[in-house]
Amino acid sequence: MKKIFLFFCIWNFIFLSGCTNSVNTKDSSTKNLERKLAFINYNEGYSFGNTQNAQVVIVEYSSYECKDCRNLHKNIGTTLKKYVKSGKLLYIYKPVDHPKFQNDEKINKYFAPKSLDDIENIFDKFDLYSKKSYETVKAVLNLKEETVPNYETMNKAIENELTSGNITGTPTIYINGIKYKKVFTEQEFQKLLDSYIK
Repeated sequence: MKKIFLFFCIWNFIFLSGCTNSVNTKDSSTKNLERKLAFINYNEGYSFGNTQNAQVVIVEYSSYECKDCRNLHKNIGTTLKKYVKSGKLLYIYKPVDHPKFQNDEKINKYFAPKSLDDIENIFDKFDLYSKKSYETVKAVLNLKEETVPNYETMNKAIENELTSGNITGTPTIYINGIKYKKVFTEQEFQKLLDSYIK
């Protein structure tokens, strides 16, 4: 009887340990995706969505004065919000101080999106501020000239990533570790995300 009880205890321990490992692996799926891109600092930038077990991790390098970036967000904004809300997607937005655009640095220094709607709203005003004087940009975007907390640290991290990842233009998007340099249509983006969602 003691042998049967001992066998049951050992079997129970092995079974429960196996279950625990399985659950932990599932919960750390986002971490597994992140390991594919060691040069990216996932703690810098603006994060929206599920950080624990997202099935899709998107990192975007973007400029507020880049027309292709504006067009991309116009196309994918609704789909992006839907997947972030579902808990299946983690989206990290990294604003770039693009040397081609004179106002990027000040916009990034004084503007911190708190939601995906904030990013969408700024791009909606694109034609009113892009390639205009800083005074126009400041007025259109209502910039208060209060530096974003941790701006210097974030900007330095992004600059390092641009160099390490050989990122030379915007928009550049990483979706589950795969690099894309294109303006997706809504249909293309939807199809791509669906291929990752189980």
